Amino acid sequence: MFSQKNKSEYVLEFTRTLPKSKKTVVSLYLFPPGEAEHLPELLDRTEWNARPIDFRYRVLGIPEDKKQHTEQSVSLLSPHYETLRSTWLASFQRSLEKVQYQIQQAGLGEQHVSRLILLLRSFAKRIRTNVSSEPRQSRYQRQLDVYFSWLAEQSLLGIIKNEAWADLPETAQAELMSYYHEEIDYRKAQGYLKELDSRSARIFYRMQLYRRFLDRFILLKPDVIELGNIARRSVKAFITTLIMSAFTIFIFYYRDSDYSLSIGLILTVALVYALRDLLRDDLVKVLTDYIRKDKALWKLRYRKSKKAPLLFQQFLWRSIISFEQLPERVKKNSGKWFFSAGNNIFFLRSEIDGEGYLDLEENIEESIEIDFKPFADLLSSVKTPIYHYDFNDEEAEVGTHLIEQRHYYNLVLVSEDLKGEEPIKVQRWKLTLTADGIVNCIVGRVIEPSKT
Repeated sequence: MFSQKNKSEYVLEFTRTLPKSKKTVVSLYLFPPGEAEHLPELLDRTEWNARPIDFRYRVLGIPEDKKQHTEQSVSLLSPHYETLRSTWLASFQRSLEKVQYQIQQAGLGEQHVSRLILLLRSFAKRIRTNVSSEPRQSRYQRQLDVYFSWLAEQSLLGIIKNEAWADLPETAQAELMSYYHEEIDYRKAQGYLKELDSRSARIFYRMQLYRRFLDRFILLKPDVIELGNIARRSVKAFITTLIMSAFTIFIFYYRDSDYSLSIGLILTVALVYALRDLLRDDLVKVLTDYIRKDKALWKLRYRKSKKAPLLFQQFLWRSIISFEQLPERVKKNSGKWFFSAGNNIFFLRSEIDGEGYLDLEENIEESIEIDFKPFADLLSSVKTPIYHYDFNDEEAEVGTHLIEQRHYYNLVLVSEDLKGEEPIKVQRWKLTLTADGIVNCIVGRVIEPSKT
């Protein structure tokens, strides 16, 4: 099952642990609102058409045959040392995000503060013991520690900034402030103030660089291959051959008829070339799409490093489909905001094929990022004033409400195991979008086809 979080104002991230099955499929269906009838045509002019969704795969565990040695000498060898601690960091960040999500949904409570501090203390103890003195590992350890210290500070300050902070018991507030001051003292002792005492923007971008450095040990490296180039070039060559063959026959026909060079012949030659340029792109697109109908557009090959053996392949499909083309389980979960006329449903399919390659011994985290910035750019940021007046109150004044333009989307994710080892999972989210970004994203009720 996927879990969802808002990664930024415009980006949604869906994560899950990749199933151990050799073949899995994820199908994504995005239903635009009724008032966005021509949305696909508008988005064709934006960057959405180039790369709408990003997939990332991150190692969250270590091989089974290495687990018994994690605290022994093998754990001090590079790159196992860095990989082990990077997996710790990835798991810690997921646990931290769960706590933050619980606070967001249920409100800040004393138990949340206790759980957060326990999580921070446990991870700090884990990474700050058995530190290697080897130069390369020492540099890695310092960047990991600095990044964690900044992450801990941000989570603690987020609690203090929460509206419910003043309602917490004094013991919970004192516990949090005590740990915060401990972390500040630790920074001073370790000499981290130079990296963490600057302008907020500079610190943020520096920490993003640290995160990229830490992630490179566990982030799988993809080789992206665009499929269909051979078909596209073949169609292009065929159309050119066809038009130029007809033109050559025309030239030889008039040459045998003792036809002399004239302005009419020159214009005819120019028109043939103009016709070729006018029709070639459209014909190439139509014929290529027909030949490659229902076939993948991209293939990605994932490895732990550029020279490591292949782990698995991923195939990606993308298209805009109509309601009639949807599977029954998706139709029942399309939501009330669905606009039934026209081909306006965004569809993306990802198939992971691990057959014939290495077994996935580790736990692999799959992350799907969807950027809604192109959708938001189509909305107006102008707020329309709406006036209201209470006729029952003689002393009432005319009030004003500023209404901003909003679009409501439904997003359906279907997870399938092509081996049939696991049941099909359907998930749905209801998304509210404005010109300033995503203002709301909640889990929608899923209707199981078998229960209807």
